[in-house]
Amino acid sequence: MKIELKKGRVVIMATESILLDALRIPVRYADEVLEAMESKKKVKKLDVNFEIVDDPEEILRIAKNFGYKEKE
Repeated sequence: MKIELKKGRVVIMATESILLDALRIPVRYADEVLEAMESKKKVKKLDVNFEIVDDPEEILRIAKNFGYKEKE
């Protein structure tokens, strides 16, 4: 999935399997998490509530908190 940001920048999101692995989501919850990703719902069965973020500016802000640096 591609999300176009202002000034023509593009963020390419990880595939679902890489995302699930990165979040350390148990396999038994994978279907629910993927369904929530598509419908933008919250996942409440897990110990931690996940909320799907689809705002490009918010995604960029979160990425910067984890050390992402934009290339000019």
